[in-house]
Amino acid sequence: MGAGYAGVAIATKADFEKFKKEHEQALDLGGNSWTYESNGFQNGRWTGKQNDKDIVFSCGGNLTAKENIRLADSGNIGGFVFKAKEGQGETIYKVTSGSANSNSQANGGIFGFDGAGLDIDEKVKVEWGWDLLKIKRA
Repeated sequence: MGAGYAGVAIATKADFEKFKKEHEQALDLGGNSWTYESNGFQNGRWTGKQNDKDIVFSCGGNLTAKENIRLADSGNIGGFVFKAKEGQGETIYKVTSGSANSNSQANGGIFGFDGAGLDIDEKVKVEWGWDLLKIKRA
């Protein structure tokens, strides 16, 4: 295309929804307690973090970080999505930091999050107990 020309790309809502689904990793917390360590989520079973995807949490629950959670490293990008439980009043997610007293990667004893951001549904409460990573704070 040269000067005086305009290009238009058309995408339907269905195209957009398909694109979103291809870039999401669903994780049903089931109202239970989970930990994040070894680059994945654990609750009796280990679920690895997928690169270049948003992590979509559902059904409420607790998540304790035992290391920093990096969703924006090495050209990868992703964020956290907190979904409301259908038919419920308020869905609650509690995110906390595991003991990090002597861990040099933790900010003053608190593990952190680095990602594209947070998307929180209506009727969702997130009790946030993480920090931003040191390298992002400056």
